[in-house]
Amino acid sequence: MDYSGILKRAWNVTWKHKILWFFGLFAGAMGGGGSSGGGGSSYSSGRTGTGSGNLPFGNEAQFQRFFEQSLPLIIALLVLLFLIGVVWWVLSVAARGGIVHLVNEAEENRPVRAGDGWRVGFSKWGRVFGIRFLTGLPIFLVIAVMVGVIVVTAIGGAAGTAASRGDSSGTAAAVISIVSGMCCFIFLFVVVLIVLGVVLSIISELAVRYAVLRDTRVMDSLRLGWADLRGKRGAFIMYLIQWGISIAYSIVLVIVALILIGPAVFLMIAGAWIPGVLLILVGLLVLMLPAAVYGTFYHAVWTVFFRRMTGLEPRAAAVIAGPGVSPSGGMYPPPPPSGAGTPPVPGAAPAPWESQAPASPGGPPADPWASANSLPDTPSPAMPEPAEPAQAPPGDTASGQG
Repeated sequence: MDYSGILKRAWNVTWKHKILWFFGLFAGAMGGGGSSGGGGSSYSSGRTGTGSGNLPFGNEAQFQRFFEQSLPLIIALLVLLFLIGVVWWVLSVAARGGIVHLVNEAEENRPVRAGDGWRVGFSKWGRVFGIRFLTGLPIFLVIAVMVGVIVVTAIGGAAGTAASRGDSSGTAAAVISIVSGMCCFIFLFVVVLIVLGVVLSIISELAVRYAVLRDTRVMDSLRLGWADLRGKRGAFIMYLIQWGISIAYSIVLVIVALILIGPAVFLMIAGAWIPGVLLILVGLLVLMLPAAVYGTFYHAVWTVFFRRMTGLEPRAAAVIAGPGVSPSGGMYPPPPPSGAGTPPVPGAAPAPWESQAPASPGGPPADPWASANSLPDTPSPAMPEPAEPAQAPPGDTASGQG
């Protein structure tokens, strides 16, 4: 597998068809929660570091009064944000199927249209969602079990500590057992999460492409993706390459985010809330561009890899244009040049195609192109028709009758 060629081809598709960036923004937008969380932490740090005097309302009482009066507006904003989140999620699922289809169209040298991408994305929405849901469910269950084990261990440790309240050595032993047990459980579950995350992520990417490009159902797509991973067809190496690229991208993105959003944090700490918030919004809008490009490149890499792994890559015409090879892979003689059907000039040397094709018995020279690629309308002269049975002469018939 030519992994460097896959990366180059995916980047060429990403850069040539910029309409894919819009799909990549939705399909590859996986850091929106982190960005909003960063904004929330900067707000809290500015509030605690400067005291209540720097609040946009003179004191805590005025702030509480404003909160009570604006409660309907706050609820409406929260509902609006929830609806925006739902619409974004629906579009992100459709964009995953749409970008796979459009990258495949670009690889097939067909027009890349946004309408076709959304049409295919919404037509395959249920299958893409089913694949994402089934591959994410085991991770959710492992996290739920891990949280339950930690809670039960904490409750049991608290009960043991309360029982040995009068004994300091017993309390210390209980605390040590709780901490060691929780560390062992957390380490075990983290290892399980990492393994499950890698395996299910690879299966998910392959299964989505089977569902979109091969039109297979959810369970069949997952089964085929698992078979490809077990068959060591290069999917794991492709995942490691993508993982390294994502680390480099994250480092660059953090540096750019600090350059863009860092001054906004200082402005908010200094009390300039409105300029700080506006600068954060501008920074988030600027960061959407590299997120869209990276999301497009990520899905283009997996789609190009899938095409090469499953044999969907079309062979270039320059490679198959040699003599004796057809575009479909079959073998046939090359077509005769123009003028192959004209009568020969008396005394002239025979044409190359005439000298290569021996004459048929009792007829003109055979045409290798026509004989290999078409069926003659009339029987070949080399295959004489069966003779009809001879009829008796009239005299014999008369004599026989006499």
